[in-house]
Parts: sequence; structure tokens; C-alpha cells
Amino acid sequence: MADTYFTITPDEQQEILGYAAEQLGRSETILEKDIWVCWVLKTLFSLPDAPPMAFKEGTSLSKVFNVISRFSEDIDITLDYQYLADGFDPFATSQSGNQIKKFTDRFKRHIFHYANDVVIPYIRSELNNLPTAALHSIRIDESGEKIWVSYPAATEQPDEYLKSEVLIELGGRNVIEPNEFHVVKPYVSEVVTDLEFPAGQVVVLSPERTFWEKATLIGSVALTKQVLINVDC
Repeated sequence: MADTYFTITPDEQQEILGYAAEQLGRSETILEKDIWVCWVLKTLFSLPDAPPMAFKEGTSLSKVFNVISRFSEDIDITLDYQYLADGFDPFATSQSGNQIKKFTDRFKRHIFHYANDVVIPYIRSELNNLPTAALHSIRIDESGEKIWVSYPAATEQPDEYLKSEVLIELGGRNVIEPNEFHVVKPYVSEVVTDLEFPAGQVVVLSPERTFWEKATLIGSVALTKQVLINVDC
């Protein structure tokens, strides 16, 4: 069985990252964080009895579809609101504001409990299987929608913009279709083939849907600003 990236020493990790950085034209810090992004993604999509969910936003566009060149580091996960909806459609024009608020509040409570009672314990149990188990920490915000998983950095290259932690953002305001299955693996694995790196099959929101959501958000923000301008006038 091949050695894994996580079972070799920090010095060996740094040596591999340095070699890969030269070959790929990316910084060691980015390549190291990318490995942990892949580990977190693999872990999230191996959750037992997980609700329907999909990986989306900037990191999916750069990591999976290669439609943007910059390195994106956060993991945006959307849970399909329909699995808790019981036929309720919050986007239907017939729904009252009060009905939509009740549903939204219920879904937010679900995300809070799911993050605290399922996601974090599972991530922690998987971290405990690594040689670096004692060197990790997990933080969560009050809403349960943001989770930070820290990792011990093997690189000595400082980067004020890239922290040694992976941010998971959980949400559930949209559907998860159309989507596709993709195997996500670290960039390093392209040039280092004698080591095993974290890789896993994940459900990824289609890029068309991601772009549509971004365009809708931009339009919504623009409309809000226009309303505010009109009110101020």
C-alpha cells in the first residue's frame, strides 16, 4: 500500500510541496491548503445518511470546472431545502411573508443542529484517524452556518491571506439541481504519483446554476440599492 500524504513527516511534506510548487507554478501554501480542502470535501460527502447537498460557488468553479483561474479556498455547501419542505415552495408567489419566514427559521434551526450534532462530530472523528489529530481544532459560528477546520502547516512560506484552516459555509436557500458527480483531488497529485492524497466523489452544482445564482444575487443587490436611492431622494 502506498504511503499517504498524512503519514509522512512534515519535512517530507514540505519537500513534496516545494517540488510540486516548481512544477505547477503555484505557491506551496496554496498547494498545501488545496490538499486540506480536498480532505474536507471528501469527509463531508462521506457523511452517513447525509441530506441532499451540493458543492457550489467559487471553489467549485475553479477546482472542478476550471472556469476561473484564481485559487478559491472556501467550501460552500448548499443543502436542498426541499427535503424539509414537505411540499412547501418558499418561492411560490402565493406564499405569505409569514409562511416563508416560518419555513426559513425552521430550516436555519435544522442547519444549526445538523452542523453541531452531525457534521462537527463526524469531522472530528475523521481527524482523529490522522497522525496529526491533536494538532487540529474546529470552530463554529453562532448560526452553525460557518465551520472552520484548522490544520498544522508544513510549509514555512508565510501568506497573510491564506490561513491554515478551511472554512465550510453551510446554507439551504436554493435547490441543488442541476448537478454533476465529480472526483475532487489535490493539484499536487498531478505531479506526485507515488503518494496517496485525499480524493473523493462529490456532488457539484452545475456551473450554469452557480452563475445564475450569482447573477440573481447581483440583480437583487442592485435593486435594493436603487430602492434606497429612490427613498433617499
